[in-house]
Amino acid sequence: KTNFNVRRAAIRFLTALLTNCTTQLQDIILEDGPVSISKLVDLLKDKREVIRNDALILLQILIVSNPDMQDIVASGKGFERLVEIFVREGFGDEVTVQYCLSVILNLLKGNQPIQRSFNQRYHIQRLADFLKFCSNDEKLWSTQKVTNVNLLLQIIRTLVSPENSSENIVAYQRTFEQY
Repeated sequence: KTNFNVRRAAIRFLTALLTNCTTQLQDIILEDGPVSISKLVDLLKDKREVIRNDALILLQILIVSNPDMQDIVASGKGFERLVEIFVREGFGDEVTVQYCLSVILNLLKGNQPIQRSFNQRYHIQRLADFLKFCSNDEKLWSTQKVTNVNLLLQIIRTLVSPENSSENIVAYQRTFEQY
């Protein structure tokens, strides 16, 4: 119980600091090197949903407008942890899925090397699985599911954006066609 309270308070404190002093705290964390960022990413392995969700919000703020931070999160276990969570959650109606997809979207936006890494690690297959899961016969979707599917479509749009090289666009389209 104490570990939970301390961990949650620390995550929330860091989130508040990042919200108010984003650049300064990002610089401090980067000075400490990839180890500190990997420890933050490791919070996504926590079994407690509250801790995971708070860590997702923290990561969301941490990577905003900072390509160095994005590279470290993506090249570490960031994508793997995010994909594990939304697959475990069953893709659909959970706010946790929204948080994961938001972080993935922010990692991919405007960063072609990270996009290529995402494709090479077969994470596009998981997105395709998510899309198949969402296309079931369900007539009424919850607001959360609509939000999650919208984020998924934004991720796909980011991957095939005209801002990307035509070579990358074709590669992502071919990958999606396979699944």
